[in-house]
Amino acid sequence: MLSVLTLPLFIKMLPLFIKMLPLFIKMLPLFNKVIPLFFKVLPLLIKMLPHSIMQLPLFIKMLPLFIKVLPLLIKMLPLFFKVLPLFFKMLPLFFKVLPLLIK
Repeated sequence: MLSVLTLPLFIKMLPLFIKMLPLFIKMLPLFNKVIPLFFKVLPLLIKMLPHSIMQLPLFIKMLPLFIKVLPLLIKMLPLFFKVLPLFFKMLPLFFKVLPLLIK
């Protein structure tokens, strides 16, 4: 039962709910595919948890450094995207030369 206080909010949210309902119904099959996958991955996540907890002090220690470096990384991002196509262009050449370097 809706109380007098929540009724105006309920009425306000109803059009949004009606608008989102078709999208929810559309996504239901995808949701049904993802749920079994989640339960497949869950044991692995549980298995990795102790390791994650062990790494927590290191993570906390590295966080200030990461925060210092983050603006620089963001600044370099455009350059990275400029160089990326060139990298992919040169990749075939690298694989041609690699056997010669190994010999």
